[in-house]
Amino acid sequence: MNRKEQFISILKSQVGYKENGNNNTKYGKYFDTTVWQFFNTKKNGSAWCSVFVHWGLCQIFTPKEVRAILGEPEPKNNCGAGVKYLWNYLKAKKCTFKKGEKEPEAGDLIFFGSLEHVGTVEYVDTKVHTIEGNKGDAVKRCTYTKTSTKIYGYARLKFPETASVMPSKNEPAKEFDKRYAKEYEVTCNCQMLTAVRKNPKVIKLITKGTIVKCYGYFTGNFLYVKAGNFEGYVCKNHLK
Repeated sequence: MNRKEQFISILKSQVGYKENGNNNTKYGKYFDTTVWQFFNTKKNGSAWCSVFVHWGLCQIFTPKEVRAILGEPEPKNNCGAGVKYLWNYLKAKKCTFKKGEKEPEAGDLIFFGSLEHVGTVEYVDTKVHTIEGNKGDAVKRCTYTKTSTKIYGYARLKFPETASVMPSKNEPAKEFDKRYAKEYEVTCNCQMLTAVRKNPKVIKLITKGTIVKCYGYFTGNFLYVKAGNFEGYVCKNHLK
């Protein structure tokens, strides 16, 4: 599973989630608590389509890596939760393109209207299929024609080559170090993949504060842990 596939898989796992009213979501809460030094202001209670995109990236990369991917400044000046700001940051990185300039592909961010809304392209056939946060107060799948007047443009993210890729579920741990054999506390809400099933898929959301156990097996930057009845990989950045 490459980085784009992992990003899409995480967003797919959230389809059907509904806000608690007045733009109150677990995504906004995540940025107000777990990674509170990400944006310039609190985000729970604010429009959350861009926040949802940021949340998905933060399940894979560190906050610093996410800001680098999106071309965003440090927290006091980071307005990336606003769709127009996000577009402008990505435009400065030469990641954006207008509708019709090139063919969209899975993993692209898709911008709508006069930069009032943003989602993520899940896949493309004769139409563009998306996953969008804050679509009717929920995370929903949508479909558009490629020439839809609703589409403003796209951004193709450039993921860092040095970042670790979460192993596929059918990939056993490749390395062992007894120094990693201990219990860990999960420091933020994060995704875990099983290493047993054949097709890569997020199987469990581990909440902050959960205690997991590693017996020393890992692959790259991901420890193979046991959490209740689930086993799988969790990024070391999310454990202490």
